[in-house]
Amino acid sequence: MAHGTLPVRFENVLLMRTGMTLRVCIGDHVVNVPPLRVLEGTTIRSVGDVGILVLPFDVVEGLGLASVPVARR
Repeated sequence: MAHGTLPVRFENVLLMRTGMTLRVCIGDHVVNVPPLRVLEGTTIRSVGDVGILVLPFDVVEGLGLASVPVARR
């Protein structure tokens, strides 16, 4: 698996809005995530859901979230 596709798992993520992008709150950060880059294991589906968001590392870097603490398995 290429480095950019390594999965990063965030917990306690609030899904604020859906559409062309997913507006989510991860810790103190509010970002727009491209829905097609969301990976298997993500549990947030509807606005108001709080749960797990799994993204490839390259998306995490692009969103400026590389320094945000992530869930450990």
